[in-house]
Amino acid sequence: MMAAIAEILIENERSDTRFEEFAREICERNESITLLPTSKSWDRGRDARSTSPSRYTHQGILCASLNKDIDSKAEADLLRVTSTSSTERLIYCSSQKLSEEKADDLTKIIRRHIPSGSVLVLGAQQLGALADKWPDVFEKYYHAEIRTIRAHLLEKSTAHEKNATLGLRLALVTFGSDDAAVLRQEIMRRAILEFLLDGGGVSPQEISRTMARDLSLSRPLSPERILIILEQEEREGWVRNEGGKWQLTDHGKEQFKAVTSGAAEYLLRGRQIIRENLEELLGRKFAELQYEQIWSALLDFLSNLFYSNGLTIIHAINEFLGESKKDSAEASNLRNLLQDGARRIGRIAGTPDTRKTLEQAIIDTFTERAGAAFEWLTKICERFVYCVRSAWNRLLQSRSGT
Repeated sequence: MMAAIAEILIENERSDTRFEEFAREICERNESITLLPTSKSWDRGRDARSTSPSRYTHQGILCASLNKDIDSKAEADLLRVTSTSSTERLIYCSSQKLSEEKADDLTKIIRRHIPSGSVLVLGAQQLGALADKWPDVFEKYYHAEIRTIRAHLLEKSTAHEKNATLGLRLALVTFGSDDAAVLRQEIMRRAILEFLLDGGGVSPQEISRTMARDLSLSRPLSPERILIILEQEEREGWVRNEGGKWQLTDHGKEQFKAVTSGAAEYLLRGRQIIRENLEELLGRKFAELQYEQIWSALLDFLSNLFYSNGLTIIHAINEFLGESKKDSAEASNLRNLLQDGARRIGRIAGTPDTRKTLEQAIIDTFTERAGAAFEWLTKICERFVYCVRSAWNRLLQSRSGT
């Protein structure tokens, strides 16, 4: 799980400084050497350098780059490095995904400038694998993003928290696929398995009643339908049946924690999009801790919104995305819901003036139809609607006997 999440985070990294520091520390572990950071300016192309004695100017040099135009950036970095340095080993870290062919091409470019010595090229996949090997280094630099994924996709400390975030989690896991049949099956499967996470055995009837409550269905799903899915998962080794009570196996618990890359990527993309939009509207940058509080409050609001206002969300999205652009009482439903969320998030601000400004920025961010943040929110809501409709379809099928 950690490797997949790390790869997504590294590929979407925006901070040169954080990426350089992460690359330096993870390569220190991998190479078993000490790599010292260099100055933020006038670093002569060296993002880190070793301290060990060498017949060259440095035993090892690290170069790290976020640039998507990898070839030209590598050429520029190497020209600067070789004009002032020589090394026994050069490690080149890119935040981009690199195929083996691309890694070989980069190695050839580096060899043109550094014909002797050894070369190591690492892309997002390889750095993700190293993050999985040394998770403490990865969590040191990406703790806020990891906490977001754990809190809203993996772990909840109480049964109420787990149930309260069910709608948001189900909406997110659907971003792994756009195939309608696959989505319907995965939604129902995932929702049913959610109720087995607490460890105690539950019956299909108990799952049926709880799912109806948490997805705001007027009637429970057919326990027979749920039993069919449980029996399928039993054959896969995910669950076991003990006297009519079903529970996850150890294998099932581990597999269930494997977040789909689509879910994690969409959640983290929203985190970055909304941060950039708010910072632009407010005209200032957030400290990491300050934004983490805002983002956490926003996700808690969305989770509670899906949990307690499921049908309202469905109507509001239909109205807000409809052809009519009139500001009728009904068409303002989503805006009213967002205003409530903005007030909750605004409580984080220290003064009444900053609170009001933050609240307005939240509302503007999510009601500007042409904006990326609005698109992110509406897609989450659309997926939630799809989850509820999938459950309704199952309910209607079970009632009609089809």
